Amino acid sequence: MNHDLLPPEKRSLRAKFCVMQVSYYCTTASFNSFAVTYFSANGHSAAAIGVMLALFTLAAFAGAFLFGQLCDRLHNHKQVFIWSNVAMLALTALVYYGVHSPLLAALYALLGLLITPIASNMDTWVLKCFYETPQEYGLIRGWGSLGYASFTLFYGVLINRFGFGIMLPFTAAFVCINIASAFFIPEAPALPDAQSQPTERGGLLALVKQKRFSILLAALLLLGLTHCPVYQYVAMIFDSIGASVTYQSLALSFSAFTQVPMMMLARPLSRFSPYVLLLGACGLYLVSNAIIGFSASALVVLGGYLIAGLAYGLLLPTLRQAILVSSTPETRTTAQSMADAFFGSLAGMASSLAGGFILDAFNVPTLLGIACVVALLAVPLLAALLRMSKQTAPDPVRNALKQQPRPQ
Repeated sequence: MNHDLLPPEKRSLRAKFCVMQVSYYCTTASFNSFAVTYFSANGHSAAAIGVMLALFTLAAFAGAFLFGQLCDRLHNHKQVFIWSNVAMLALTALVYYGVHSPLLAALYALLGLLITPIASNMDTWVLKCFYETPQEYGLIRGWGSLGYASFTLFYGVLINRFGFGIMLPFTAAFVCINIASAFFIPEAPALPDAQSQPTERGGLLALVKQKRFSILLAALLLLGLTHCPVYQYVAMIFDSIGASVTYQSLALSFSAFTQVPMMMLARPLSRFSPYVLLLGACGLYLVSNAIIGFSASALVVLGGYLIAGLAYGLLLPTLRQAILVSSTPETRTTAQSMADAFFGSLAGMASSLAGGFILDAFNVPTLLGIACVVALLAVPLLAALLRMSKQTAPDPVRNALKQQPRPQ
């Protein structure tokens, strides 16, 4: 079934989720993506900003577990999304106006507690609403990346022209759109447990005890350590080859743009095992890190960022679908949040701490050379998951797609 043959109510729901994705990622871009620049412009040292980023990432890691458990216990994504957005706006205002406050680090950490979990909650909400056609997630999430890339292309120019004062009004406007869109979207339906792999209940502990899920988390941590350095140290990477700030902006925007086609190809790619696709993403990360780390040409490095965007665009929808159908209804949001916590928060925290030391002691090729080795370490874990999936039940994602209803 292609996208156009979805029932009218599902097409309408998909459009509403697309609006929500675009608005949410524009929300994160309007303040958090430029927070470091804002802190630096207000006199905070690089060391102080580094501490704030570490606390932000640590809080995001904790928040993934907290809000994942909350959504699973309440069986309510809509209300959690709405009130999380209200809290996010309040904390953004406190951080903005409290930029010289001694409590700034704590306030910024609390903001980190919300941002990653909101995205995980939203993605699980999408997947539950499109459980019979999980490949729709890629198309919907692709609009989020497209919105982010398009918005950041001109937003930096607006800040340069009008100043940081525009950040809070933009954030408030997008939060209002987030909340308004949530009111037009129904709560996620209760899903049957028939296709779920785990049989144990007990929330977080039951998830951790599952061998396949634990191996997947370890692989995600390694992939996150491969993904994070090229984005955390983008300024230093281009500075090391004498490139201007313009290239840094282009790298981030173009990388987000190249995520979109991969995400929108989720349906044709769903014929393959998710572990095969994750191996493909691992290969793309290996290539992108090698290009970015060992090239002296800014244009070639920019090409490496395009490949990094393809890698993330392939990884995210594959991961979301695989976790959805391999977890029980009681743990679905927790499982998605744990995946985000390991891939983004834990890996990001380790990368920020170790990466700075490596860059101070060595150079960019050393840092990204190590990232290439880490990518290779993920290969045997993903290969083991692929063997385990073949030795047990047929691939759950493909089962879900086979059982989707035919159009009348």
